[in-house]
This record gives sequence, C-alpha cells and structure tokens, in this order.
Amino acid sequence: YRLNFRLNRECFSDVQHLCIHSCDAALESGGTETGVTCGGATLKCLTENERKLSSKTCRQELFYFKKRMVADISLDIPLQMACKTDVEKKCGGERDHSKALACLRGKRDELTEECKEEELRLSEMEASDIRLTPTLMNACGLELNHFCRGVQPTAGLAFRCLQMSINEVGMSVACKAEVDLQTFRQSSYYKLDAALAEQCQGDVDALCRGIDEGKEGHSLVLQCLVDHQANLTGRCLTETAYAVRMALWMYHREADLVKPCNAVVDSLCANRTGAGGAGSAGKAEEGVGEAGLVGQCLLEQPREKLGEECGRLVGLLGSRAGMWAG
Repeated sequence: YRLNFRLNRECFSDVQHLCIHSCDAALESGGTETGVTCGGATLKCLTENERKLSSKTCRQELFYFKKRMVADISLDIPLQMACKTDVEKKCGGERDHSKALACLRGKRDELTEECKEEELRLSEMEASDIRLTPTLMNACGLELNHFCRGVQPTAGLAFRCLQMSINEVGMSVACKAEVDLQTFRQSSYYKLDAALAEQCQGDVDALCRGIDEGKEGHSLVLQCLVDHQANLTGRCLTETAYAVRMALWMYHREADLVKPCNAVVDSLCANRTGAGGAGSAGKAEEGVGEAGLVGQCLLEQPREKLGEECGRLVGLLGSRAGMWAG
C-alpha cells in the first residue's frame, strides 16, 4: 500500500479512519518478513472494509490494484506469505504463481489453515466482480461481449448471464469449461456465489451456526440451507434454489452437494451423463455438451424414486416446467 503512490494518496483518509493500526497488528503478530512493508496488511484491511470506504477515488484505485493483483498474484503478499510452505510441500515449489494457485485450489483439504484462509479471501474477491476473475475473462471475453453486454459485472450477474448462455451457439468450449468449473466451485463454497452470500448471510448465521467454515469447500453451508429450506427468508430461498439448480444443471458426480443423487443418476439417467459438467471438475473441456440433461432427467422422475435427500434437492426447484430454460 505505502509503495503505491496513487493508492496511498487517494486512500489516506480512509486508512486513517479504518486501518490505522493494521500495520502495527501485522508487525506485532510476526506476520511480516524483512523487506516486506506491513506484509500487505493495510491493503488487506482496505479490501475487507471496501463498503465502508468514504472516498470514491479510493474505491477506484483499490479496484485497479485488485485487477493487477489477480492478474499477478505475486502482488498478494498475505497469500504468498501464508502459502509459502504449502507451495513448497504440496506443489513442488512451483514458481509460476498462477499454476501454484491452481495447485493449491486443487489440494485445498491438505493446506494449512492460514493458507486456506488467504486462498478463500482471494476467491471471494474474485467472485465479487467477474473482472477480477482472469480465467473467466480470458476464456469468455467474446461471450461476455456477445451474450452479456450491458450486464452488471458485480454481484455475480455477469457470471449468471454466462451460465444461462452456456447452451447457446457461439459459446466456445473453453468458456463452457471455465463456467462449468466456476459453478462447481460455487457449489462447494457458498461465499463464491456473490448473490447467495449476500442474501443468505443472515440465514446462515441463524440456522447454520454449528458449521465450522474453516472446513468449508464441501458444500456444508449450502447443504444446511437446503435442509432448512422451510425456514429460509424469501430472497435466500430463491438464491439457494438457484444454486441447487446450477449444481444439478452442470452435474458433477463428485460435487458434494449433488452426491445424494448419484445413485439415482446411475440407475435412471445413465444415458444422459455425457452432458456438460458430468465429468471431473477441471476437465470439463473434454466433454462439454448440452448442459441440463441430467437435471432434466431428475426432474422427470417420480419423487419416490429420488429418495429423501435427492428428493429434497430436486424438490427445492419447485415447478418442473421451464426450470432448465434460460
């Protein structure tokens, strides 16, 4: 932060108000290394308090820096420091920062708690604005311009436009694969779905307090919302139903949220598992076809054939008519 002149200048007042002690706390905790100014603590504080920033120009400069950071995650000092050992042990000391991040995300259950926390912070930041997700922007730039022009890039709206356009002629295999992968990640951790995280946080606090979010990545909170669907507030219920719809629409048998439906899919929908998203996460480009076939098959089944848990997921979608039509 201090070495970025424009950010320092435009955010000085907000730093004095919101983050005046952030650097002190980082130094006291031993969370910095020699030559690393505050270990990125002040910048992290500004990001965490973005909604409280009083200066419009500070918000703009912070956004510009975040765009640089997601394009070159070596600029994310807290992530680099928290995950240094994990990269060495789990990723063979990978020096390419983007490849190292992909490796960490693929081995999330094996990471230290400090590294998990910083990786989730970065993932949540990317989910807040599609322009902060380089993999999506690189794979889907043409599709965003063609199918989603004018759609707000924040709050998950542009990404939802891509989801709803995935079966359109003109959607490239690379874009389909990236949308499929990001949908898989959203089903694993609810905060990566920006709209659901915003609308359901109150319900999560009230109904899912016993869940250790440090162990997230396995759909624990989203499954809790599904289990408590009768008690959800209106907007949260809508967002939860949408999340379930997408998880079934881009069906991955290894996705924790939809695992209760695997046996039903194997026995009743086996002829439709070649649909997009039916393969392994991260390998969707090998077999992306028409999305929604597995989900449609499940919707066509009598409730008694679905079983209790799968039936609860499918039942959350409500009316069967038009559920997979854009």
